Amino acid sequence: MIDDRSVPEDDFVDKLMNDLDRYHDASHVRQYRSSEWQRMLQTSRFVIESLNPYTQHRRISSHTEGVEDAAVDKILDMIGNLDNQIN
Repeated sequence: MIDDRSVPEDDFVDKLMNDLDRYHDASHVRQYRSSEWQRMLQTSRFVIESLNPYTQHRRISSHTEGVEDAAVDKILDMIGNLDNQIN
């Protein structure tokens, strides 16, 4: 069983979520999309018996608690500018 956070199959959201995680934790490498997980597992000859996607909402504070002020500023700036990026 693998239970890991993943990002939606959307380029904008993928980049946003991974950028937020990098500001939260500099050691973060990448959250994969479900399709990427499937491809990696199948390439490694694993058989996927079931896939159960779910949505888990997280508070912004889960990204900012215990994080350096400069990183918190970047996180809040990214979130504050979402309307400009979407339109």
